[in-house]
Amino acid sequence: SDPMSYWQSCIVFAEFKPSETSAINTHFSLSAAAAGQQTLIFSMLAAVTMYRALAHPEWLVSTLVFVFYSAIVCLCFFSFSPAIPFPSNLTANVLTLMAFVKPSMYDDVTFSTSETDDGETYDSSSSSSSMTASTSNIGRHRSDQATVELCKSAYNFNLMFLLVQCISIALVGCLFIIGVLAESRRRRIGLINNDRTQASGGHRTNPSATLAGFSFANWPTLQGTNSPMFASLISFIGFFIMLYGKNAAAITALDCVADLNDSFSVLIPQTFFPFSAGGLDIVTILFVVSAMAIIRGTTRQRVSAFRLAASASFLHIVLSYPSVISGWKFSSVHKFWGDDCEDYFANSATWFYPSDTNQSAYCTAVRLSMVGQLITFVAMHGAVYTCVRCYMKNRDHPLELFDPNPPSEARALLFSDNVIRQAT
Repeated sequence: SDPMSYWQSCIVFAEFKPSETSAINTHFSLSAAAAGQQTLIFSMLAAVTMYRALAHPEWLVSTLVFVFYSAIVCLCFFSFSPAIPFPSNLTANVLTLMAFVKPSMYDDVTFSTSETDDGETYDSSSSSSSMTASTSNIGRHRSDQATVELCKSAYNFNLMFLLVQCISIALVGCLFIIGVLAESRRRRIGLINNDRTQASGGHRTNPSATLAGFSFANWPTLQGTNSPMFASLISFIGFFIMLYGKNAAAITALDCVADLNDSFSVLIPQTFFPFSAGGLDIVTILFVVSAMAIIRGTTRQRVSAFRLAASASFLHIVLSYPSVISGWKFSSVHKFWGDDCEDYFANSATWFYPSDTNQSAYCTAVRLSMVGQLITFVAMHGAVYTCVRCYMKNRDHPLELFDPNPPSEARALLFSDNVIRQAT
């Protein structure tokens, strides 16, 4: 069938294979699909975990951390490895896709033999092209008006795809707000119940809040929980700095590709997407597990949570070590921290021949990425030490059987005469 009759052909023929035409392989469609799947998965996980937390309010605080992380993953996630944000190693996310999709992205697509700006001819729909020569001698081809009009539907499809991604991220944000409101209500109910306890002379208005010999009124609190929380907070600050640096490097790479298209110095199609398809890495998962465990251990007074946090933090350090060390060694060899930083990026094909302004932007982005990852790396060492110390201090802490301040709907069940009678 005639490819001109299908707008989907604009997406298909925009994918230049290494053995054909310009010897440039773009990964836009695969990268966009991977980013969409990632958004879908984490949106669903955020919904499921928040639903569970609303049914079991003691999970709300740690669930809020995961929901917030899910929103970050959907919008602008990059993995910890590698430390140096080479464009070829960066992955697609919604933020970079939004910066890439533009009305002119399919202007270079053609379905028939056409003439390039330097007089060469080729057929982009044929597997055997007359343009297998060096790309330095090839100009950009011109699309006919009919193809441009046809490919507008492909561009509109990309816009709809991004709209769905943005709606998903907005829904995850709504889940976060719902969780915050639920936690606020849970704490407010707890304060009201505490006031009633004090007004009644230190005893609960319900039957005696003593269950199987444990007095909730005098429940011992864990010792040394502030240090793990501080270490977790510092690690998240480093994580956000790293994300800012890698996203800045990605946006700068897209600017460099656009500058190459404008200069006609080398044939790079408008659909060239310099990043690969994304995926989750175990290092990031361990980082989130550690943070959630620390928060749960602190808010729910669970000793075992700090044991889990220490284990997850240790594994994160072990798996991050090669990336951090090699990255800093690379930066030292190429003098990223001095005035000679821009010399490394000048006339570099790996970084798409950046201009002076983009060279400076690359230097700033790489430095931020490495500093952020180093802060997280050091903070996770602190998390291991403080979590182990907290666990050793509180390993004889009694098991918490019930929530001291459950929501009002559950209080009648937990402290009813039947429940206490059965437990005793």
